[in-house]
Amino acid sequence: MKAFIKRYSGFIVAAIILAAFILILPGYREKSLLLIIFQTKTMLLVIPPIFILLGLFDVWVPREKMMRFMGPSSGVSGNHHHNKCNNALPSTEGD
Repeated sequence: MKAFIKRYSGFIVAAIILAAFILILPGYREKSLLLIIFQTKTMLLVIPPIFILLGLFDVWVPREKMMRFMGPSSGVSGNHHHNKCNNALPSTEGD
């Protein structure tokens, strides 16, 4: 039981804070629950394709090739590829 509480302590604390928030400010209950549902749906729609693409990438691209481009001895070239990949992702700042 201690291992369970220790493992899920972050979730348990967040659930307690949410419950306290709902009890203290009942006017925000519906909005907060709708936001939680929306975020959960978004997460469930985004994460599976990412894991599928990572799995395919791991199978299709040899590990040695990736270590050559992105590994510790890649130097400036590895930093360039790392930044290029990061900049290709959409930014959510300012939303």
